[in-house]
Amino acid sequence: MTVLLNSGDTAAPRLERVALADGHAWVKRPERLRWLRRLQKGDARAGFEAERRALKALAAAGAPVPRIVDEGADWFATEECGITLDRLVGRAEGPRAFAAAGRALADLHRAGFSHGRPAPKDMAWDGTRIALLDLERYAEARNTPRGHAWDLAIFVFSLHALAGDGPETGAAVAAYRAADRMGTWDRAARLVRRLAWVAPLARWVAATRPEGRGKEWRAVAPTLAAFAQPSRD
Repeated sequence: MTVLLNSGDTAAPRLERVALADGHAWVKRPERLRWLRRLQKGDARAGFEAERRALKALAAAGAPVPRIVDEGADWFATEECGITLDRLVGRAEGPRAFAAAGRALADLHRAGFSHGRPAPKDMAWDGTRIALLDLERYAEARNTPRGHAWDLAIFVFSLHALAGDGPETGAAVAAYRAADRMGTWDRAARLVRRLAWVAPLARWVAATRPEGRGKEWRAVAPTLAAFAQPSRD
């Protein structure tokens, strides 16, 4: 399977959907950042290569990541794996897909890997399985119990920022906790409790934001409340 591209095209988009004979693929290229964004986000090329390495390492381990179908020096193409979870909020399929995401993340941690930034927008659902996307924050150094705990904290925070206390959030959290055999929930709870001092600031900032903005600040309190729930062991 070959993806035909002009890899030297400097105007090419960072992410591009292309047609194949048997479906579609997503082509990814390094992000081109201006100097200020580079200071904020770090080395885009390093993140791009980290994701390429992660996709290969996790695929070799049997983790649910997209398969690289073709690649070049400045790009790689992965198979299309369905719809991202942020587009399923409020739809009938949503809770089932989010539950599958919670289980997939727990399985990833049980296998010894951390995603790095597991947000719903970085998970795709094809109706039967989850695929983990956007692994630019993946690092072998994070494949530790502490790394798994931070993964989980980021996931739960991202759920609340996206879907609030809706059924999708509840399904994902319940599925992760049911599949957790390593004490990751309790470890994440200890990490999150150290950030409780942020709650008053978050409430103040959220109150100053117009409707529809400040979702991340509004997600702080419910995230803290979620991790205040006692262990089910």
